[in-house]
Amino acid sequence: MKRKGIIAVAVWLLAACMVVGVGCAPQEATKDVGSSDATDSQASVTVDWSPDSDCTLCHTSEQESMENADCGVSTHAEAACVACHTDAESLGTVHEGATTDDKMPKRLRKTEVSEDACLTCHYGTREGLAEATASLTVVDKNGTEAHPHDLPATEAGEHESIACGECHAMHTPGSSADTLLEAATERCQKCHHQNVFECGTCHE
Repeated sequence: MKRKGIIAVAVWLLAACMVVGVGCAPQEATKDVGSSDATDSQASVTVDWSPDSDCTLCHTSEQESMENADCGVSTHAEAACVACHTDAESLGTVHEGATTDDKMPKRLRKTEVSEDACLTCHYGTREGLAEATASLTVVDKNGTEAHPHDLPATEAGEHESIACGECHAMHTPGSSADTLLEAATERCQKCHHQNVFECGTCHE
């Protein structure tokens, strides 16, 4: 009986040691999201933007669009990002303090692709572009036609300030002629909200 008691105690002690041993064994580190001390092998990296930067490290969807034939930018696949995104000063500003963990913007807000950047490759001047695309028109509900690349000058410069990218969203699907005319029509309707191109139609 005494022997059985000693064996039982020994078994119990052995089990207790195993439990304690497991508790003290090295554990895989887990990241505490709420802790500022947390370390991660893929820690956030601060962006130090320059014209030589590899934009694709963060802008992955834009990189994928370069290979999507339904995106206008696919025809520019051989060009570097800075060939179109020439506004280096604004790009430097918007990337200040940015990290690889930041949510990527869906559209340009503080910088834009300039008309000159587009015209450098596309017909050289606004007049050249208008002449080359003379057959393209948008039509209002009264049947009045307007040429998106040859709009009449306005006193406040509203037509002159329309950026190419407002209709030509290069990184999103929709590069067919029909889709581009739809985009141009939608842009016209931002100001001509009754879909009538004549003046004096808002407050009669």
